[in-house]
Amino acid sequence: MSTSTPHDLPIPPALGIDVGRVLMCPADSDGRPDTSFLVGSDADALATPAAPGVWDVVPALVRAFAGRVMIVSKAGPRIEALTRRWFAHHDFFGRTGVREDAVRFCRKRPEKRDHALLNGLTHFIDDRRDVLHHLQGAVPFLYLFGAQSEAPPAWVVPVADWAAVADALLDGDELCGHALGQPHAVGRDHERVTGRREARGRDREDDGRAASARDRGRADRVR
Repeated sequence: MSTSTPHDLPIPPALGIDVGRVLMCPADSDGRPDTSFLVGSDADALATPAAPGVWDVVPALVRAFAGRVMIVSKAGPRIEALTRRWFAHHDFFGRTGVREDAVRFCRKRPEKRDHALLNGLTHFIDDRRDVLHHLQGAVPFLYLFGAQSEAPPAWVVPVADWAAVADALLDGDELCGHALGQPHAVGRDHERVTGRREARGRDREDDGRAASARDRGRADRVR
């Protein structure tokens, strides 16, 4: 996507993608979760294929978002380690173009909001409505992935599979118009995170000045 593409977002578009039941093990047609990655052997987990369409659509999304694509997953230590091995086993980063350092894990689902805010995510794909609910007010465009047992709420865009993700987000190698419309939920949270970043920067500058002053004082005493 050209960085000059017109849009109403106050920051460059950036996408977050969940792992379980999104990149792999999508839910059955009745909405029941596929837990094979979680309960089988490590060998079986590593052999788990990517969800249909991942190898075609995710690289296109990386191009459309100019590389600003991040993986954000809730996992305990064992599943985090296994997921990292799954990425390596399937050459996920080489095949998709997602940066290897653009992966974040958290232990609790609400913490995905923190990662979204700190990394300026504007779009997020997840299979759980409770996660997307936590992202309301932080991420403007929310996509509920996969078959669901209940009707989706009005504030998400339902995407049944990766072909539907492509239809919702892409126009060739660029983001389509309605994925760049007026954000409905950036608001004050983005401003608060921006303010925190600026405050941290000022604090570091103040600490640096104070350390320099202390060093000068020590030098004066030695002389």
